[in-house]
Parts: sequence; C-alpha cells; structure tokens
Amino acid sequence: MQAVYMCFLLSTAVSIGFADDLICPTEALVLRSEPNTQSVIYGTLFPGYCFKSLYEEADGSGYHWVKVAFDGQVGWVVKYAFKYVTTNNVMLCTCAKADSVNLQASHTSQSRTLSLMEPWNCGRRIGTQVIHDDGTSWVLIEFHQQTGWVSSQYTRTIYCG
Repeated sequence: MQAVYMCFLLSTAVSIGFADDLICPTEALVLRSEPNTQSVIYGTLFPGYCFKSLYEEADGSGYHWVKVAFDGQVGWVVKYAFKYVTTNNVMLCTCAKADSVNLQASHTSQSRTLSLMEPWNCGRRIGTQVIHDDGTSWVLIEFHQQTGWVSSQYTRTIYCG
C-alpha cells in the first residue's frame, strides 16, 4: 500500500491518510462540500458502499473529517460510523443511477427483462463487460439472486462492502 502523508500546521488541521484506503459507512453519513457542519450537503453515503479516502482533517471544534471521492465527486464526511478497508477486501458493484434500470437476460435491450433495479440499487459485478460496435456497453451482474446484464450507460460501478 502506498502511503500519502499530508500535514498542515495552519490552525489545528492535521491530515494523514493512505492513498489505497476506502471507507465503508456502518450507518448513513452526510457528504458535505467542506469540512464543517455549515457547508453545502451533497448527499448521503449509505452502508454497504465504500468510498475512496483521500485524507483526514481535524477542524479545531472537535470534529474529525474524512475527505472522500465517489463517482467523480469529492466531499467530506464526519469521521464516525465507518470502517477502513483496502481495495483488496471489497468487491465491485454496479448500481442504477437516477433512473430505474432493467436487468436483461442478454446484453441487448431487446432481450427478456429479468428484474428492475430501482435508483441506487446495486448488484455484485461479476466482471464481464461487452462493448458492441455501436459503442453501447453492458455489464454482467448478480442482482437479487439473478444473473443478468445492465447497460453501462445507466449504471455506475463502485466499491461495496
């Protein structure tokens, strides 16, 4: 594991983290734009999903924050109710984005629909990906004890615990 150490002597902030660490919430955590409780709320990080840990910071008011990266966005969560893991200890999941996604029997939208994945529902990524000549991409997943295909256009792949 490659370590990244960052120390800031301004105010009371000290940051130490590891580049390959992930955090996996054990309860819902609020994702914020800055490391303080008054900053803009980006969303909620839910148990079962894991996020890239960039570094930690103490804000001087008693809160410890962790800067995380998820789906191309960077934000901050208060350091509690999560566990650290390395990328070797988690699996990849494929999750529906904002809209519902059909789990198909084959890697085409004309195949039989096996199930419907509601927004933010995830399935374990089995690892196979098919890219058609027209540029569409399909991923093979296991979702609710069924194995099927979802379009990469409507999903995102994340680490999950």
